[in-house]
Amino acid sequence: MLFIDTAQFNTGSTDTIDCLYKAIERVNFSIKKPRNLLFTTNNGSLEKIAGIISDSFPNANTMGIYTFMYQNGEVNDDHVDLFIFEEDDDYYTVSGLIEDVSSCPVKSIASIESSIIKIAPGKEDTVCVDFTTGGEEMLITTLNAAFGNFNIPLIGGTCNQSHVGMITAVIYNSIIYEDACIYLLIKNRRGRIKVLTENIFSKYNGIPHFATKVDLGKKALIEVDGKPAATVLSEEINVPVSQLQDYAMKYPFARFIGDESFVIGYHHIDENGTMYNYKQVNLNDMIYVMHITDYKNKFEETIKQIKDSFDSIGFIFSIDCINRYNLYKKDDYFDKYTKKWHDNFKYHFGVVSSGEQYCKQQINQGMVCAIFENAEPTILSKEDYNGL
Repeated sequence: MLFIDTAQFNTGSTDTIDCLYKAIERVNFSIKKPRNLLFTTNNGSLEKIAGIISDSFPNANTMGIYTFMYQNGEVNDDHVDLFIFEEDDDYYTVSGLIEDVSSCPVKSIASIESSIIKIAPGKEDTVCVDFTTGGEEMLITTLNAAFGNFNIPLIGGTCNQSHVGMITAVIYNSIIYEDACIYLLIKNRRGRIKVLTENIFSKYNGIPHFATKVDLGKKALIEVDGKPAATVLSEEINVPVSQLQDYAMKYPFARFIGDESFVIGYHHIDENGTMYNYKQVNLNDMIYVMHITDYKNKFEETIKQIKDSFDSIGFIFSIDCINRYNLYKKDDYFDKYTKKWHDNFKYHFGVVSSGEQYCKQQINQGMVCAIFENAEPTILSKEDYNGL
């Protein structure tokens, strides 16, 4: 896998598009048979960038999302970052598109199964990375149904809104889709792949509650224990309903499956006390009020867990929730967080999303990552650009 950050070409006056053209010129010296390409950008010219990349790599499937990336301990602003997988790569890849993800992703199950046959997953050597515009619950069900007995782990992110009319979109082969999912199956030819998630919340006081009225389509939690959902949360944490929006990142509800918790982040509360969430809540789900823990110490535990995964880590790819990013920025921690990734791991790439997919669950306000054994990426450094 080859990675290139177009910001390396920025001399202070060069715009994003010119940087992209220079990066593509450099990449063409380094690759022979590009197979799949994933790009990320937080530049508003999403459609133009997608067209340039697709035209420059006509024999590769190109995928793109609107987000920002952090790697090498730095956040890339106004950038385009490219991950390029070749035919004879240490990482064999198969990409795909799932349309109508919010209404009927199951229509794509045959093409997903075809992708799985092409990737030929072995034991613990394959992962699926997805980026979707929505429909997370149906998407996760569809993907896992297609995975069958192959035990392919899943990590993914819900896309942030782009500057293009403030839409939520994914790119596949230069076409913008507003109701779709792009996915990349990655097989490590030189080792294993593991996934993990970091949860920075724990039960507030251990009192169980039940979702007694919901609206699945709107991801709305209307009543808990027969009372307005916001009232129950307000009474438990002793914060007025009118102020709950300020505590969304500190006191969310969560669903438990065994000992695992899956946070239900909320983004809006209406005048009736209905909570509108990023994660679907089902009728009669048992839920608990959560509270944020010492997330700095938790990350130290996560670092140890990752280091214990493999003796030789090739690289790590992580997806952080936008709400975590906002909290960490507010607490003046995000730059320290990215630096700690860089200080502990040679190659780490991180992006931010509006929600995360992890194996068989949609989660909120967390971090998911894939850890790749042995095979390191090729990164074109600043020195590689000299003289071009």
